[in-house]
Order: sequence, then structure tokens, then C-alpha cells
Amino acid sequence: MFIPVTNAIESVNARIRRAVKARGHFPNEQAALKCVYMAIMSLDPTGKGQARGTMR
Repeated sequence: MFIPVTNAIESVNARIRRAVKARGHFPNEQAALKCVYMAIMSLDPTGKGQARGTMR
């Protein structure tokens, strides 16, 4: 079974890069980690992911 994860990983990395680039600079490490955390949580706050190929 083949699971294509590269696109999902690259999508998350791109979203984090965009969030960090929009912010510019951070006063400390905690602020940077919070920005990354918020970018990741905005992807899917439930953590369930998308349902693919579900039968109706």
C-alpha cells in the first residue's frame, strides 16, 4: 500500500513558512514557537484530517 505523504508534509512546511514570513521577526523563541503552533493548528484544529473516498 502506497501512502503519498510528501505533498502533505510540503503543504504544512509551506504554511509555516508563509506564517513566519508574514510576521517578519520575533522578540523571543516562545513567540516564534507560538506562531508555528498557530499555523499548524489552523490547518485542522480537530486533528481528524479530511475524509477521503467515503461511501454515501
